[in-house]
Amino acid sequence: MVLRHCTKCGGKRRKGTTDFIKHMDKVTLRIRNVPVEVCGNCGEKFYSLKVARKIEEIVETYKEMMSKISPKETMAREIDFSAPGADEACA
Repeated sequence: MVLRHCTKCGGKRRKGTTDFIKHMDKVTLRIRNVPVEVCGNCGEKFYSLKVARKIEEIVETYKEMMSKISPKETMAREIDFSAPGADEACA
């Protein structure tokens, strides 16, 4: 289903899902299955305000959790956006 046009190139945007990757100090966080609109022409991604806020909540909760652990080596973690409890970043 075509929704809107891309603000970058004018291409058509379509609903889909993507992975959101956030690099933080020694930790890389991957949030899977994030709802997004993607431009079919240039690939630009557009997140709704609701989705962007949830991503921020997950990242902030994860940062807080990791500050208590204090990893010595680089770590990578994965969270499913649509999973129950994703808001608490418990993966």
